[in-house]
Amino acid sequence: MQIDFDKRYPVAATPQQAWAVLADIRATAACWPGGVLATQLDTRRYQGTVGLQVGAEAVRLDGEIELLGLDATKRELRLRGQGHEAAGSTVSVEWVAHIDAGNVPGSSALAGHVTVSVDGRLAQLDKRLLATVGDRLLAQFAENFRAAAAAVPAPQAARGGSARRSALASSGADSTLTLMVQAGQAPGAAFAAQEKSGASPPPAAPPGPRGPWAALRRWLAGVFGRRAD
Repeated sequence: MQIDFDKRYPVAATPQQAWAVLADIRATAACWPGGVLATQLDTRRYQGTVGLQVGAEAVRLDGEIELLGLDATKRELRLRGQGHEAAGSTVSVEWVAHIDAGNVPGSSALAGHVTVSVDGRLAQLDKRLLATVGDRLLAQFAENFRAAAAAVPAPQAARGGSARRSALASSGADSTLTLMVQAGQAPGAAFAAQEKSGASPPPAAPPGPRGPWAALRRWLAGVFGRRAD
């Protein structure tokens, strides 16, 4: 069974702030309700789990997501994920998301296309039920994404216009942002530094303790400038 979703959600944050979250794989994953990234396999692949409620049943999926593409010019992220449940079902996801300018100054929009393929016993469920579950999860993700984007430090207006933006694009923003949360920084901190100076910030430090609470503490520490000990 295949279900497709085309979604667009307004975000009360600038495109730069929203992109800083979307470009950070861990920050984006943290916005997914019931999702946890447990292990980074390499620069593009991560293992984790996601829990979801399908009707009266709680379903846990264990699997892997892969970063297929990160385009700073288009502000576009491409991901592929696959999860398996103990009863034998498999859920595969292809997601292309991008950040657009919003309808009012200082705002943006999170838009994209999601294709979900389901087999096994879950594929025997009513397609409308699965579509409703998908709509609900995407709406919850969007709410969490809005909060994360609003927490990103707003970049100062860059001097030099397009020349400064070109310096940012060539300074390794993508790879730096992908590692930010592991270093305990607030999403967007590296982006703001590059936007201001046009130079790459120092390499991210190795990740500290793993787990959702540890990640949240490191994130909040980055936002408020305090240690998360």
